[in-house]
Amino acid sequence: MKTKYFLMSVTYVLLFGNPNVFGQWVRLTPQYSPDIWALAQQGPVIYAGMDNGIFKSTDYGSTWSASGLTGTNVRAIFIGDEVVYAGTDSGVYSSTNNGSTWLSDGLLDTSISSLCRLGDLMFAGTAGRGVFFTSDNGVTWNLAGLSQSAVKSVASIGTKVLATVPSVGVFASADSGRSWNDFDIGLSTTNVGPLLVDSLAVYLGTINGVYTSLDSGRSWAPKNSGWTYGMVTALAGAGADLAAGTSVNGILYSADTGTTWKCSNLTSWTNYIVSLAINAIALTGSDTSMFAGTSSFGVFHSTNAGITWTPQGLTSTPVRALAADN
Repeated sequence: MKTKYFLMSVTYVLLFGNPNVFGQWVRLTPQYSPDIWALAQQGPVIYAGMDNGIFKSTDYGSTWSASGLTGTNVRAIFIGDEVVYAGTDSGVYSSTNNGSTWLSDGLLDTSISSLCRLGDLMFAGTAGRGVFFTSDNGVTWNLAGLSQSAVKSVASIGTKVLATVPSVGVFASADSGRSWNDFDIGLSTTNVGPLLVDSLAVYLGTINGVYTSLDSGRSWAPKNSGWTYGMVTALAGAGADLAAGTSVNGILYSADTGTTWKCSNLTSWTNYIVSLAINAIALTGSDTSMFAGTSSFGVFHSTNAGITWTPQGLTSTPVRALAADN
């Protein structure tokens, strides 16, 4: 079975797998936390990482039940080949029975911000201790580098692991985390944020706009000119289509891998959210459909490449990240 997974770094993540449920959101019952830090989906099964553990849906989000992991903030979820991993404020946990029970996989005194896998190695970005890796499914963890750094995101491409550290820069390891090198060639700032890896390039969001790399992150070139839209807080891509969420100026959209950008025309309802942070965006793979997560007003949907928008539920909820699978 082809594994589908989504990596998240200290962000709220919303993942949509069934187009029939858009607009059908129901607020979770009072005992659930209102803060959703991470979601990951495989078919109809969705895992939600929240302030009080993991909740699970087996019907594309129509109904939810508490999973076996409770009493901890879940910041990241990674679905592997028959194993589900959770990054929490108290280390990494794993489940081999679809979330019914969980076992500690170490780093108990560490807040995990992101997870990724490269071959047989699992990497964990942390909120202040750098990057760790395990080669034995969490029995032992080793510091991979960037000690004492607050890692924003980790991602793998080819034989490399990339990591972003805000106010410091981009780093890469080509030897399974034993050594790290600055990968800042061409960058005009060290205020870096999200990474997006796809089949065409690696994209990086910064305070000065979007950069792209065609050599696995070694060097970067700006994909914008005179960027005045604030910090890039989210990136999404589908082929040549790119969308960049910003901290204060809504969404920028590109249909040519970032060569040219246009502001999304946030009309009617969304005239109000243009001044709010766009925390997350997702492109569904069509030429015109995109979703936007906002800092206070939930999810919005556009079917015409951002010309018009309509609310899609989760109102009064901060949505920090989205991802779409078809």
